[in-house]
Amino acid sequence: MKRKEEYDVPQLFKSVTDEATTYDLILALKGRLKAEADKICHYFDNQEQKFEFFEFVEKFSSKPQMIEGLKSRLWGKSGIYVVKATSKFEIDASSFNKTNSGTKINDLNKKEIEVNTIIYVGKTQSILQRMSQHFSGESANDRTGSLKLGSKGRKVLADNIIIYFFSLKNEYKIYYNIIMAEVESWCHDKMKPIIGSPRV
Repeated sequence: MKRKEEYDVPQLFKSVTDEATTYDLILALKGRLKAEADKICHYFDNQEQKFEFFEFVEKFSSKPQMIEGLKSRLWGKSGIYVVKATSKFEIDASSFNKTNSGTKINDLNKKEIEVNTIIYVGKTQSILQRMSQHFSGESANDRTGSLKLGSKGRKVLADNIIIYFFSLKNEYKIYYNIIMAEVESWCHDKMKPIIGSPRV
């Protein structure tokens, strides 16, 4: 009889029947999920990374029209995304934070953002819906802590970022909560994005 660690992941998940088994499963997968998070963190230095849980990486700007062209590829896709600075620029945090319901920067001074700074790390069960929230303007009403890139006070951010989306393989989507809770937490801790609450 196979030990838990010898099952492939889908079979391992199917064997979960109670809370204790779920906990055992997370422990069994912890090393593999951490390794996957490390691959995401190092992807920008080595784009030849081979992923176990993610099927492809898509890159796009904050311009809504760019993601329009990717709708067929991104439809129904879940995963993790990383927002990264493409150039050096300055954010006036007090002006940035005036945007209603958007994610805030804690520091009330001006922030000088360097090229390749990690701005934001997030997970989503629908990348198209989440990007719609991030690209929205100040008048859009949502409680998701989105970047509100369509707002006047955040144009400088919208003009100087690129978004990398790591799409979760279809066979793992039903285990999204278990996988992404671990992967996002590790990515957030290691990348230290300047916007967004620390994960615990």
